[in-house]
Amino acid sequence: MTNVKNFLENIRKSIFAENENYQRLELPTPPKVWQDDNIANIANAKQSEDELLLLETFCQNLEKLNGESVLCDNFDNLILQIAKILRESKSDEIKIMISSHLLVRRVAENLQAVLDQLSESSDAKTHLTFYSEPPEDDLNLVELSSCDFGFVSAEALLADTGSGVFRANSRFERLAIYLPPVSIVVVGRSKLERNLPEAWKYLNTEIKNQNSGEFVIVTGPSRTADIEKILILGVHGPKRVLFMIYKDANE
Repeated sequence: MTNVKNFLENIRKSIFAENENYQRLELPTPPKVWQDDNIANIANAKQSEDELLLLETFCQNLEKLNGESVLCDNFDNLILQIAKILRESKSDEIKIMISSHLLVRRVAENLQAVLDQLSESSDAKTHLTFYSEPPEDDLNLVELSSCDFGFVSAEALLADTGSGVFRANSRFERLAIYLPPVSIVVVGRSKLERNLPEAWKYLNTEIKNQNSGEFVIVTGPSRTADIEKILILGVHGPKRVLFMIYKDANE
């Protein structure tokens, strides 16, 4: 450490020696990292209008990066919309990774019954198989790689970038976010924030309280243009990301 301090001090002295007016030089204004261009005049809006504007901004910015959003009036409608999405696959069996989040578990508990109701008039029935957090030694990567969907929930939604902030407490939870080709994010509108600094107070408390894991920020599906400058989705993660946003009781 002493050698580092001496090295930096020698650099400082060298700068002073070459420019005697250095101490009077003004540093450039730091760039504004968190732009408000996408959420103009939001501070003057009424609270109800504020929430709608945040929601609209989030969905627009998410769509710009190939993400999808589905707005639901309540929890029951949330289950119904997810069931309709699963029916689109027209599969006899759908395998789903589910995170340990309580909201995700509630969705999993109610989803099969609603899906069966939608399929009453059809001979084709779809069975749902859920994969939840196993003991670390029993993590079967081959089996998990065959999952069609991943159900997760976000700790915050960032309107200015159309991003979700996710908690991953274990290897399985990280895989639930990244591994399945379709990622469904179930989340309440009360999680909407303008940007990361506004979400940081809550997130910082959560980070201090947890003993392990990490937080990750996801914006839309995986995408790359490394090959012949052609945009390809789903190379490094989900090919499709849907944010299912419902009007929760916290609003």
